[in-house]
Amino acid sequence: MVRTISAVLTASCMALLLSGCNFSGEITAMDPNQVQLLQFTSMVEGEEIAVITTTKGEFTIRLFPSEAPKAVENFVTLSRQGYYDGKVIFQEEEDKDKDGVLQFISGAAEDKNSGKFVVGKPVKQEYSCNLAQFPGAVTAYQPGSGPIDSRFYIVGTRPVDESTLETIARANYPQQVVDKFREVGGYPENWLNASIFGQVIEGQETVDEIIACGQLGEPLEEVKIVSIVIKEYKLTNND
Repeated sequence: MVRTISAVLTASCMALLLSGCNFSGEITAMDPNQVQLLQFTSMVEGEEIAVITTTKGEFTIRLFPSEAPKAVENFVTLSRQGYYDGKVIFQEEEDKDKDGVLQFISGAAEDKNSGKFVVGKPVKQEYSCNLAQFPGAVTAYQPGSGPIDSRFYIVGTRPVDESTLETIARANYPQQVVDKFREVGGYPENWLNASIFGQVIEGQETVDEIIACGQLGEPLEEVKIVSIVIKEYKLTNND
């Protein structure tokens, strides 16, 4: 999940950015300057959002069906069926020197090794150049090289050091992507390597609090998903 930037990764990022990715996950010709950071665009009335209530509190995510249609459809379908209700949240920390990734495992109540896909034939990652693993990014979990399933993880608050920013700039990341990672943090190592389908828009502090509860693949304190409610976003006077 968490990758260390290396010469190999740098080369692969440069190759990808000479082209790009469309919404089906295929590499196609594009201008890197046309990348849109959709996680920071204004919400539109009627967008689907998911209100996630846990035993640690509540947070809300917006969904990106245009970028990851199958991941969103599977998540929404299972949420409406109550599939996630009562599931234990596991944190997986692959690099002890880098915190900030929270992983929700949605297998059997206490099983972090299984997931579910209910909207047709399982698919592999749905990459989008317009989404990245900034804090609050909701990413479909992909076991090994297999298809995505119901499991997902959320990026916690984590700054990006200047050395990493310099590396991704040399790897030809678009300048607006580099600047946004400098501003908000996250995991730039994983750009174009993960299927992001949502973004936390309210309650990131709850996400960070849950992250602090566990480490090394097991929760130190049991935290569960109580419910996930799919709603339509409503504009307020503050929007």
